[in-house]
Parts: sequence; C-alpha cells; structure tokens
Amino acid sequence: MNKVRQANKEEIADLINYLHLEAIHDLTTDEVEAYVKEATIAVFPYYCSETPGYTGRLMTVIWSYPEMYELYQWDNEGMIARVKQDKALQEIE
Repeated sequence: MNKVRQANKEEIADLINYLHLEAIHDLTTDEVEAYVKEATIAVFPYYCSETPGYTGRLMTVIWSYPEMYELYQWDNEGMIARVKQDKALQEIE
C-alpha cells in the first residue's frame, strides 16, 4: 500500500523553487510561497505503481478547489518536476 504524509520543509522549498523558476515567472519567490501555503499538499514518499513503471516520491497539490490539482515527482538527482496527465485520462468523464 502506498502511504501518504504531509510535505516537509525541504519538499515545500523544492516546489516553491520549481514554480518560481519554471511556471510562475511573474511572481516573486515570496508571492509563490504565499500561494503554496494556501494549497493542500500530500506526499507519497515511496510510491510504486501496480505494474513495473514507476517507483519514487510523488507530491499531489490541490490548489484552490478540487478541480485544480497537479502532480509532481522527483527524479533520481532529486529534482522536482510537474507530471503531465495522460490525455486519454483527461477525456474520461
């Protein structure tokens, strides 16, 4: 079973830095930090998919409301990046 926990300070800092550098260029780091503090964040520290495909740390971020969410993962070098959702999954309603 994949256990979940709250994000720690290092993981929050990774997210803030990623968003400031890669996604939200027009805001200061402090503004991005304030935005992140309002989000609901959960981390799966040892996520493992059912079939061989992915094993690692994932972060789910729910922004203002349930329809506004993103998934992030860390690579082998410890860098965080946003996970793009599968287009076929987006079409299911």
